[in-house]
Amino acid sequence: VLRLEKELKDNASFVIAVENVKECHAEVTEAVDSQIEITKETMGVQEEILGICFNEERRVDDRLALLNKEMKPLVKRK
Repeated sequence: VLRLEKELKDNASFVIAVENVKECHAEVTEAVDSQIEITKETMGVQEEILGICFNEERRVDDRLALLNKEMKPLVKRK
């Protein structure tokens, strides 16, 4: 019984260390998961912004083409 008690006491610090590591791992995992979610949300916003920019660029290109088309007869008159 004394030997078992001694082994339990000797292993107690190891068990505590393992529990602390497990708790730390859970905290780190939660923090990383949170950062992943934030990154996903940020990427979604960036995709929307890019889509808006591409649409605006297309609109400007279309307007430029229209203005060039309107300008051709004016250049011929000159």
